[in-house]
Amino acid sequence: MIIIEGADMTGKTSLCKDIELNAGLLYQHISKPPGSWPVPQGYIDLVNQHTVRDRFHLSDIAYKLATKNRLLLTAQTLDIIEAHLTMVGCFTVVITAEDCLLEQRFAKLQEREMYDLETILKANLQYKNLVDRKTTLSQHCNINYHIHCDKHKLWPTAEDLMTIISLYHEKLQCLEDALS
Repeated sequence: MIIIEGADMTGKTSLCKDIELNAGLLYQHISKPPGSWPVPQGYIDLVNQHTVRDRFHLSDIAYKLATKNRLLLTAQTLDIIEAHLTMVGCFTVVITAEDCLLEQRFAKLQEREMYDLETILKANLQYKNLVDRKTTLSQHCNINYHIHCDKHKLWPTAEDLMTIISLYHEKLQCLEDALS
């Protein structure tokens, strides 16, 4: 299982579809979980070694903090989710971007995103905080690879794609070796 996390307009979906084509994993997108989403069981039920997920539990953290909504994930529930992800050899990628890039992309949109620009920028900051281990909850999140987009690197690259797939396979091999 590979999880691709990041704010809207960072290239998650394109990267997920490239992984699907190149690694043979099934692409699945998770939108905003409903208010009645059972935590952590809702996430545990979606853990599947043969998928590439466009968003998962870290999106819940970033967007809830960005919108100042009540966060349902706690350190304890994150530990439970991460344990299940570890058991299938999950590889988690976070994509962040410079604000000016997201602002340019948002201005060019033909159809609107789920969130407004201010919320997307705040979520992007929360993802950066998770990567940089600046929040209490980030200590309970396993992030294996970080892609940062800026004026020199506008989107995730083919090199990122190959690195992710290679590191993912290495992680699966280590898991297999540990279990045998």
